[in-house]
Amino acid sequence: MFFTRKLGSKVEYINNVKVIRTINRRKTVLLRVKNKQVEILCPYFVSESYLIKLLKKKNDWIKKKLQDSLQKKIDYLEHGYILFKGKKIEINELKNNEIILNGKKLNTLPGKNKNKKSLITHWLRGQSESYLSKRTNYISKKISIKYNSLKIKSYISRWGCCNNKGEIFLNWKLIMCPENVIDYVIIHELVHVRVPNHSKLFWNLVKEKDPNFIKKKNWLKENGSNLINF
Repeated sequence: MFFTRKLGSKVEYINNVKVIRTINRRKTVLLRVKNKQVEILCPYFVSESYLIKLLKKKNDWIKKKLQDSLQKKIDYLEHGYILFKGKKIEINELKNNEIILNGKKLNTLPGKNKNKKSLITHWLRGQSESYLSKRTNYISKKISIKYNSLKIKSYISRWGCCNNKGEIFLNWKLIMCPENVIDYVIIHELVHVRVPNHSKLFWNLVKEKDPNFIKKKNWLKENGSNLINF
């Protein structure tokens, strides 16, 4: 068991299922499949025996959700394109490992054996670091929430996070999302500078800064798994 960075919650595992206990969830228990992983969100007081019974009762539902998440997986490279700011960009591969992407030639460096995915990942990450840095600075001023620093990281289970020092960390894979979705994630993490949890106060402040955030949040739920697993 260990405490998360977000205030008032802790994580443990029961039968290989991630259990997130939080003081903000007073009564309800939520069972979900997120990024192909089964999770339970519940109050602190819920017993382990109750959660084990719940998992057993919902076994068929869990299997179906996991199967659905696998069926929705899309290998963009196999389809000959990637997403950049939510738009399709075709990949044209030439001889000698040269790739034309967004009008730019990406080719292997002398003495280095880079495959197609690593070349494209390198390009995307470079674009992401530049764009996310400028965009976070712009949005910070626009919504009047300051932050101390920004780092671009590689995550497989989250789009970003913020610690109690006002340091923001964003997933470089955000560059594949539509621009308005990127803005939502940035706003989400900036709001955490002021409210370090997912309380009602937090979501009210997110709504104040981004009135249409629910549509963007839902887009991530429906499409995010394919991108974050790139």
